[in-house]
Amino acid sequence: MDRAGRLTLFICLMMANVAAGGSEQSPSPTFSARYQEFNQSRLQRLRQIQTQAELESYLSWQRAQIEMLLKSSPAEGERLPEELTPLGNLYQLNGEHAKAIILYRESLAARPDDQEALTGLIVSLMETNLIQEADRLFTQHQATIPRDRFFQIGLRLAQALSENGEYEKSATYLNAILESAPSDDVKSLLFEVMADNFAASGQKDKAVALLQSELQQCAGRQPITRNLQAKLQQITLLHENAPTVEFEKWIGPPCPRETWKGKVVLLDFWAPWCAPCRAGMARLKDYHSRYHAQGLEIVGITTYYGNFSDGSRQVPNVPRAREFVLIGEFWQACALPWGTGITASNAAHNTYHVNGIPQTVLIDRNGVIRYIEVGFNPYSSRLEQRIRNLLKN
Repeated sequence: MDRAGRLTLFICLMMANVAAGGSEQSPSPTFSARYQEFNQSRLQRLRQIQTQAELESYLSWQRAQIEMLLKSSPAEGERLPEELTPLGNLYQLNGEHAKAIILYRESLAARPDDQEALTGLIVSLMETNLIQEADRLFTQHQATIPRDRFFQIGLRLAQALSENGEYEKSATYLNAILESAPSDDVKSLLFEVMADNFAASGQKDKAVALLQSELQQCAGRQPITRNLQAKLQQITLLHENAPTVEFEKWIGPPCPRETWKGKVVLLDFWAPWCAPCRAGMARLKDYHSRYHAQGLEIVGITTYYGNFSDGSRQVPNVPRAREFVLIGEFWQACALPWGTGITASNAAHNTYHVNGIPQTVLIDRNGVIRYIEVGFNPYSSRLEQRIRNLLKN
């Protein structure tokens, strides 16, 4: 599994731990017992994932399970207090944060010591851009938040504060997490967020210096050095003019580099065989439908890999001409409203330092790179917030 896949898996594991669910059983077995069974199964399945295909299978399974549980959940007015948080967790996992917030608030009103509802509320507040309230709650209760959730929520809150322009407050959280001796996985993400914080505040040189320093200190320790090196390469691209991409062929409407002027451009580096790429297409289609008229242009970028897979069939050792046809068939089946350019080599991927797909690159109306996101985070609204901000300018 590449770096983007590992990041996607890490995010799924993080959300699984944030919305961990308790062992408490209520008198309503048709909902509570099934929720507990789902919760235990998803944690077990997540820990067994090794490949992109297994990750996609998990995401598909989770969506189906959530839909089934929500349909069988107690109606409003018939819910027991102990059913509110599990139901909030399901809405949060489904990306319906406004509904999750209501349920978490109801749960805390009935059971003020419900740590699961508290941490769930903080996360959903962040995802609906209610950063100040999330910050206040986290600061007020951080002494009682379990250690693993402290790391996870603290990192996300630091990112949210940075994106809101509150760089000093973000740095305070990041330093507090660093002082708590996190694991290498958390530490790797921590330094990446620190670098993003510097870069976003106009201190790109400090971001580069930080990553170079940590690379020296962590020399020989994988995967932290590999991740830091990838982040360093991406940081060097920020606030620079977007490099030209040479496309050999197009599937769908062409959108070459010379047509990007005056538009906010989202480059989507992807491939049909990439499970997180496929999982993220619905989100990109939603962005296109809502923001294309305002100036958002999505440009797919892929290349020839010598094999083809779309999750249901595999074609090994496929010639380029045949691979082009197969990619086109997949594009049509997905009904993507934007075009995908195919490059003849890895030159574009190397230029944009693509170390794993999906990789999203946001370019402003002046042709300057403003944001890079690796992996697919089904629980975050950060990419959409970046798009909105760039469209305003």
